Amino acid sequence: MKIAIVHDWLLNLGGAERVLIALHEIFPEAPIYTLFYRKDFTSKYLKTATIRSSFCQKIPLIQRIYPWTSFIFPTAIESLDLSGFDLVISSSIIFAKGIVLKPKTRHICYCYSPTRFLWDLNGSSRKWGILISIYKNLLRLWDHSAVSRVDKFIAISENVKQRIRKYYKQNATVIYPPVSIVHRENIDTQFSNYYLIVSRLYKYKNINIVIDAFNKLNYKLIIVGDGPEYSNLSRIAHLVS
Repeated sequence: MKIAIVHDWLLNLGGAERVLIALHEIFPEAPIYTLFYRKDFTSKYLKTATIRSSFCQKIPLIQRIYPWTSFIFPTAIESLDLSGFDLVISSSIIFAKGIVLKPKTRHICYCYSPTRFLWDLNGSSRKWGILISIYKNLLRLWDHSAVSRVDKFIAISENVKQRIRKYYKQNATVIYPPVSIVHRENIDTQFSNYYLIVSRLYKYKNINIVIDAFNKLNYKLIIVGDGPEYSNLSRIAHLVS
């Protein structure tokens, strides 16, 4: 059986990329198709994988400007030629599930969430005006069309399973993401009795609400992660020195 894997883009190591690495370990011969990638990332984390990208890879500075070029990504993901495969596994953040396959090819989508800014967070971008609203409506139509191309959805959690059912009207099977557990016998007591958040620091994660609650309760909290909201969150957090 010829298998291929599709992932949106390969830029940074996050939860979705850790799942992708695990999929590569399970199916080492399967090429990985993606919209675009950073060569330093793939050489470090997927050095034995065959990486095949879309035409987006040729766009100058695509790794930096991609949030403003997402309108071309549906076309780019549909342009990938996977006609020679029996099974395609899409590791889908947003666009990977939209691949176009031949009828004989089975498509399993490992879904991290229905596209959040189109569904869960739809109201958060209304301040940007009518053009963004029109763009999101068009992309929402494409997103629903992409859903119809999936033969089987796999959800990362029961919560995501419910959202897939709500927004995509599809049943999903839950397979939890792989985790790496490190056992340590000697734990520094200064880090005992803490709550812990491990997350990318993006606005939609609402880490500011958690920080505000812990500040008011005077509970101890450690946050592990980085992202665009790091500076803002640092200003409102009681940091551990």
